[in-house]
Amino acid sequence: MKILCLDQVAQLGGGQLCLLDLIPAFQANGWGIRAMAPSDGEYAGRLRALGCEVAALRLPPLSSGRKTFTDHFSYLASVVQITGQIRNQLRIWRPDLLYVNGPRVLPAAARVARQERIPLIFHAHHRISEGSALRLVRSSLNASRASVIACCSYVAASLTPRVPESRIRIIYNGVSEQRGLPLRAASPIRRVGIIGRIDPEKGQLEFIRAAKMVASRFPQVEFQVVGSPQLSTGGYFERVLKESETLPVRFHRWQHDISAVLRSLDLLVVSSACAEATPRVILEALSAGVPVLAFAVGGIPEIIDDNRTGFLSAPTTEALASRMADVLETDLGAVDLISQRGRLAWQERFHIDRWRANVCDRVTRAALANRPELATSQPQMTI
Repeated sequence: MKILCLDQVAQLGGGQLCLLDLIPAFQANGWGIRAMAPSDGEYAGRLRALGCEVAALRLPPLSSGRKTFTDHFSYLASVVQITGQIRNQLRIWRPDLLYVNGPRVLPAAARVARQERIPLIFHAHHRISEGSALRLVRSSLNASRASVIACCSYVAASLTPRVPESRIRIIYNGVSEQRGLPLRAASPIRRVGIIGRIDPEKGQLEFIRAAKMVASRFPQVEFQVVGSPQLSTGGYFERVLKESETLPVRFHRWQHDISAVLRSLDLLVVSSACAEATPRVILEALSAGVPVLAFAVGGIPEIIDDNRTGFLSAPTTEALASRMADVLETDLGAVDLISQRGRLAWQERFHIDRWRANVCDRVTRAALANRPELATSQPQMTI
């Protein structure tokens, strides 16, 4: 079987890291893999390093924020352009299945899949909130009779009931082990940190403001912000720096070795201002045995069981500060037990091998439903 993977971004994000983790499993099944993605970023380089041929996908620029009539017209024109580029790849390579990893390329891929009668899988990593975009995604999925992999129920719920539940499969993301070293003995929480690009969506400002509320009660605690600032955030990084001036806080640039970052923390805080689906960093922290305190928004309550595998907070600065103080005052043995349970949850629910097997099973079933002659192997595992 030959799979053409389609993505819309040049830089690495959670969805792109997921595809990079999946490609070795696809290849292990004997499937031929080719990708289409913007060719000017690290992502394309990482795809090629896996032995995946990458064809450049040229995407016309779109403005951010509320869309005007001109923006909608430009988007429709871009769909026509993307459709043509996908058709060119079909003529060159003749894939048996389209795997779509981003919603912007879905309408074009759906047109091609419907007209050429090629099975299509859409891997939904995020919940789409903008009304017109969501309607377009739903109509594209229905027109192409696509199969959907949703990373959590929160994401899946945005597609139903317009998209039949029979075509949607919830498969929680998986990650490899990030522990690196044996789990250390239970010790007081001294280093509390947040990891991610410095951006309003990731909630560094909420983290710093909550830290200010608890710092005087816990002078032994050091706070860490790990991540690089974005260029288009309107001075957000400068605001974070200013509000942290009186705090014992250290800033670190983004590091690719996430296991080393996690080893430097005693508590990970995830205070995203927007509703996340299944943040990869949470799963990585669970695998490393690092306790997590996160806002109870989006799909996060689906992957963290409060007071059992981690800690949840209402999505406000005040609530985060209160819960952070509670965790810092919690008995060390209790925190250690929650860390152990979190790691066990990773092993049972979010291990990369289990996730890969379930995605490969879904891909196989989607392909065979349309083209039985593509049968090459039996599914390795199902949930």
